[in-house]
Amino acid sequence: MAVSNGADTQAGIASEGIVPWAGVPLEYGDVRLVSTSDGLTAVEIHAPAAEARVYLQGAHIAGWTPREQAPVLWMGPSTAFSPGVALRGGVPVCAPWFGSGPDGTRQPNHGWARLRAWDLAEVRAAADGGVDLVLVLPANRPDADSTPAGLSLRLALHVGTNLTMVLTAANTSDHAVTPELALHAYWSVEARRTTLGGLDDIAFLDRVQGGERTASPFPGIEGQTIDRVYPMPAHITVHDPGHGRTIGLTSADATQAVVWNPGIEGCASAADLGADDWQHFLCVEAARVRDQAPTLEPGAEATLTLTAAVRQEPLPRLSDELVTVPDLPTRIIQFGEGNFLRAFVDWQVQKLNERTDFNGGVAVVQPLPVGLAAGLEEQDRLYTVQLQGLHDGAEVRSREVITALTTTVDPYRQWDTFLALAEDPETRVIVSNTTEAGIAVDPRDTAETTVPRGFPAKLTRLLQHRHEAGLPGFVIIPCELIDDNGRQLYEAVLTCARTFGLPEEFIAWVEQENTFCTSLVDRIVPGFPADDAPGIWRELGYEDRLLVSAEPFMLWVIQGPAWLDEVLPLRKAGLNVVITDDLRPYHDRKVYLLNGPHTTMASLARNAGLATVGDVMADDLFRNFLRAEMYEEIFPAIDLPEEELRAFADQVEERFQNPFVRHALDSIALNAISKFTARLLPIVNAHAARSGPLPRRIVLALAALLWTYSGTAPAAPVDAEETIARFAGVLEPGGVERVLGDQETWGQDLTQVPGLLDLVRADLERLQTDGVLALVRELRGSENSTEGR
Repeated sequence: MAVSNGADTQAGIASEGIVPWAGVPLEYGDVRLVSTSDGLTAVEIHAPAAEARVYLQGAHIAGWTPREQAPVLWMGPSTAFSPGVALRGGVPVCAPWFGSGPDGTRQPNHGWARLRAWDLAEVRAAADGGVDLVLVLPANRPDADSTPAGLSLRLALHVGTNLTMVLTAANTSDHAVTPELALHAYWSVEARRTTLGGLDDIAFLDRVQGGERTASPFPGIEGQTIDRVYPMPAHITVHDPGHGRTIGLTSADATQAVVWNPGIEGCASAADLGADDWQHFLCVEAARVRDQAPTLEPGAEATLTLTAAVRQEPLPRLSDELVTVPDLPTRIIQFGEGNFLRAFVDWQVQKLNERTDFNGGVAVVQPLPVGLAAGLEEQDRLYTVQLQGLHDGAEVRSREVITALTTTVDPYRQWDTFLALAEDPETRVIVSNTTEAGIAVDPRDTAETTVPRGFPAKLTRLLQHRHEAGLPGFVIIPCELIDDNGRQLYEAVLTCARTFGLPEEFIAWVEQENTFCTSLVDRIVPGFPADDAPGIWRELGYEDRLLVSAEPFMLWVIQGPAWLDEVLPLRKAGLNVVITDDLRPYHDRKVYLLNGPHTTMASLARNAGLATVGDVMADDLFRNFLRAEMYEEIFPAIDLPEEELRAFADQVEERFQNPFVRHALDSIALNAISKFTARLLPIVNAHAARSGPLPRRIVLALAALLWTYSGTAPAAPVDAEETIARFAGVLEPGGVERVLGDQETWGQDLTQVPGLLDLVRADLERLQTDGVLALVRELRGSENSTEGR
């Protein structure tokens, strides 16, 4: 398949299709043409074996990243991707001369081939999961005044686990020509730590010092300019400890290897190099130049080949050999070892130790027979928390090894060790997150059960042991995502105590000496970044199988006594923690201001063709609509100061815009009716109770839900079949009234809310005739609708 580089390039690709190649299914990868804002066209490759980008100008390889590798080629951050401007980095094709040519007078530098538009002549799938490309530069393409007559160029590329480049120069004229050829590769390395293998025993030409030099080891790069020409050996190894890898280079026909780094002085004199760029690359290139350039008789060809293969050096596993671990007393017992607690509670304990004199650690109890205790011990109870997101408008990305875990206990195999946790008088706090089911009492747990199955029963036995040791009780703060979690856990413990026949003295001690706190937790924790982990490990320099990603934002609201600040001085450490005697307003703030707009998005934006929360926030129309919903409709229903609500709304908007989290609207739309009932219906009721106008944007979201569940809207409902069935016939006469009056669906008869039925009917009719955007546009608000933000 041939693709010209003319104005019809994009159209040609669209009609012929670069993919699938040779029958390879599209889902295994794709190749597409993309353009820069200045009009350069590139071939972009996403294949199972590698990703790459090749610009048609100069047949310039600007990127090559084998699967599970960091980028292998360096591209200059100051490179101008503009027609007629040489690209800095990657692999420039140097022809038909190298530098300023044999006589030192030729321009442009490194020849005209790198500035000309090549044609994409062939694309096909390779057996190793990569892609083969062929680009050609016909003899008549370059400017006549700078072209050796009749010279054409062809570059065949294999982009896969290895990168192979075969440059062919052909003489189609009637007289001999002598082109210089080079593949000027910029390898992405930490230059200060990089060494070269295969060149130590070879004499070389030093173009900086001048003249031939005898064989000597390659020097370390410390900012000096390096420009050396070696006879090409059989193999060159670029040792790059900064990325934990070696890059092996071979060539079947190159006569020279050029090694170049501009150093501090060279970067200072180059407009397209930054002052520190020399630290990030080393050029090791294949060449046939100067007295080694091939002379081609009419009809003859010469080739220049370079193959690169990357071998990843094994990374060490995270352990106390890599990190200094403090010796901490255990002050907290934690039931649960999952991603959330490790990125939320344990991360906060780390901050306590860094910022205050808390000096305490966490004993982690594995709540289920299968868990992470053994995995944590394999890494000496160390793991990395990666925070990614926006904070105060700036992009945040940080990584930190958590050293706050003092021990792990698997109670199914270490029951006595588990009970012994209660004997330490310095341990004052218990936290938990064992899922909603973990709060429930397991009926199989009895007085005779050796190792209880349920979390409440385990906690009861631990408290019993504490009581028998004559020690004070605990502060117990569950983090389970259920309403009134502290009260539920307290009642579950009392149920277990009575079921086990424990003495009234113990029950009184539980009630009087222990403080059960209800808490509200808020932090998005995507967990282990499976797709990105190998690359992150290489950047970290170690393998961490317990790495956990989270957003920067966190909030912990604890309903409990003020003296908790002395036991757990989280606020002293500057953490976003609230200790209050009434958690309900904060619960309402989160459910209504964070989760409520999510439900509105899923109801409306899905029917406008948007796919993610990020898409919604990037759309001015929807973003202003949601702002107006929060400020004008939700704020009045929450019993908190407006200044506090505004600050929280700003945080919510920033979290919605997090570029590292792809939150699909289809996911939010799951069980949308029950979510609307919990998150937005209370707002409708609050406005109705004040006999004020109903919240129009929320009413529109309700109408869009009815439209979605009718099965006639662009978006399909994501819910149980029995729930969807309740909306059958909603568009028929009397259908809206029947559905809104279904108390099983809404928990109340919505037809009794004054004015709601008529508004929903009208909105539903207009949604069907005018679509979502027309109604959202009418109710969108403006950039100034939240004046004072």
